[in-house]
Amino acid sequence: MKLEDLRPLSGNGKRLYVETYGCQMNVGDSEILVSIMQDEGYRYTEDIAQADVILVNSGYGADFGSSTVTKGPARGSS
Repeated sequence: MKLEDLRPLSGNGKRLYVETYGCQMNVGDSEILVSIMQDEGYRYTEDIAQADVILVNSGYGADFGSSTVTKGPARGSS
């Protein structure tokens, strides 16, 4: 599959640029964001200077939620 298939570079509408940092899950989330924005009439650009909208997807650690919920020592520790 080509990048152009996921993010068409042609069409009318405002231009969207997406910068993705982090894990592969963030890449998938960015593809979903692009798809939603394209449904709203935006088209993807690879040139940030041409963008009308810039989205930055950085996410944060996948274990962040579980580490903040856990209280006390981990099981099996002394």
